[in-house]
Amino acid sequence: MIWRYIALCTLLVTPAWADISVKLTDAKCPYSKNDLPSDTAATCSTMAWQDASIDFQTTVAVLTPANTTADTAPIVYIPGGPGDAPVNKGGDVASILSLFPGRTLITLNPRGVKGAAPRPKCEFTDDFWDEDHSSERETKIVADCRDSVTLNLERFDAPHLAQDVSRMIEALGIKRAGVFAISYGTESALHLLTEKAPWMDMAILDSVSLPGVIGSFERLEARDRFLAVIDRLCFTEKQCPSSVTSQYEDLLDWTAQFDSAPLEIDLGPHKKEWSLDSKDMLEFVASLASYPDGAGYGPLLIEAFEASQKSTAVWIKSELENGVKYASENFALLYGAFSDSDERNLPTPKAGDTRYPFKVDDQEAFARLFRVWNKDNRTEKRFIRADTQKRPVHIPVLVLSGGVDTLTPLKWATELDRRFSGLTRFVFPHLGHAVAFGKDADVKDKEVAKQLNCGPKVVRAFASGKSYNDCERYMRKALDD
Repeated sequence: MIWRYIALCTLLVTPAWADISVKLTDAKCPYSKNDLPSDTAATCSTMAWQDASIDFQTTVAVLTPANTTADTAPIVYIPGGPGDAPVNKGGDVASILSLFPGRTLITLNPRGVKGAAPRPKCEFTDDFWDEDHSSERETKIVADCRDSVTLNLERFDAPHLAQDVSRMIEALGIKRAGVFAISYGTESALHLLTEKAPWMDMAILDSVSLPGVIGSFERLEARDRFLAVIDRLCFTEKQCPSSVTSQYEDLLDWTAQFDSAPLEIDLGPHKKEWSLDSKDMLEFVASLASYPDGAGYGPLLIEAFEASQKSTAVWIKSELENGVKYASENFALLYGAFSDSDERNLPTPKAGDTRYPFKVDDQEAFARLFRVWNKDNRTEKRFIRADTQKRPVHIPVLVLSGGVDTLTPLKWATELDRRFSGLTRFVFPHLGHAVAFGKDADVKDKEVAKQLNCGPKVVRAFASGKSYNDCERYMRKALDD
């Protein structure tokens, strides 16, 4: 099923944001008492405005730690996705607050996500959860969803999300603020950076998503690098136990067992039966790159599976269910964001293009279904093109990248050097997606652990103007330096 991993794989002409008036009214914050640190005060507002005859409404949160001083500029958090909604019960804002001690954090639910209205959402039948569909059925599911959405999805893309951030800042009466954006949220931050938003005095871009790009080949190249790290750690450096390394020569040998004995699980509310073969399991291992510590925990997954297939299968089932559920809830936003790249018309990757095999049919289906969704052939211009003129950034900008991030490949962040000079860049070779958050749990590999420790340290140092100390080893110069 083509969208089973879509949540894990997961216009340059912008109308003036100031031309649209915004109304803020007090609102109850949706967070539970466990969502925020005990010393943090939360104030929420409903933000309402009209754009292109659409009445929009969302929730804004201002989170203020007790030790915040009046002269310290706040941080605006732009979440990823499409689909992430930080102003909700269970919204993970505590980890973001920890990156900016003593600073107020401001965030909002982007257009179209949970907690915002209107929300372009489709209703699906039970077979959405089926493991495999015929191409005809896939096409019908996508076309039916497309035709049921009456909203203009162009109004839900990154440039318009960027405008909403500026509207929010103006409505709150804030004169200056920094920006922390992650994954898809970096697209909005890049538009703000290009527009030189007058209130923005600093930007931190974690896991850069490049506007106008799908990047099938770049993602597969990153997937190769990620799987190679797990292969090396587990089987070459023997971080997996001897019960594994004595039985299997490498990662491909380990996944081969699932061709003769597939992993059988039931998925979703309707208990759909899934049967995972070697390529499915390799794809699942590759999906760990959606976490910063995926390479460190890949060997632990293999070790755990060999020790107890039953309990590990429960975890795999949970991860897959979360991915499919996310895809179903944000289907229109995901397809709207991915289908407008002109790369959808490029040749698709073929078997043999990579070191580690992948599901070629899925790659072909992505291109086909994006064309089905985008029947008007709307194309967003690529943010970096051959005619792009380079300009110095007007504010301090930190760019963080994981070297084996398969969702937003390192190559995309590197391309920024063709548009901007003066970026501060850090690359963590063995980390995956969202490196700013690191991980405090133990991993066996010391180098992976060092890099995980440095991700949040670099963010705090950059935001406070302090030294990077031993984390400076991961700093990289721009292409023209």
